[in-house]
Amino acid sequence: MKKFIEVSTENGKFLVNVNTISCLYTIKDGRTRITLTAPSSKGDIFINAQESYEEVKALIKAAL
Repeated sequence: MKKFIEVSTENGKFLVNVNTISCLYTIKDGRTRITLTAPSSKGDIFINAQESYEEVKALIKAAL
């Protein structure tokens, strides 16, 4: 799907709209944290993806 990426997490796979991605950065074990722009009363909304930073960047580039 255009403008969506699929990432894997400990809880399964998620489709993420690339227009809602605020930032991404590497966390422990080479995984990537994707922070979303959607507001939450509990603070930031993020996904800890199993994919590396470079893999997520490539997924975003391909989705645009």
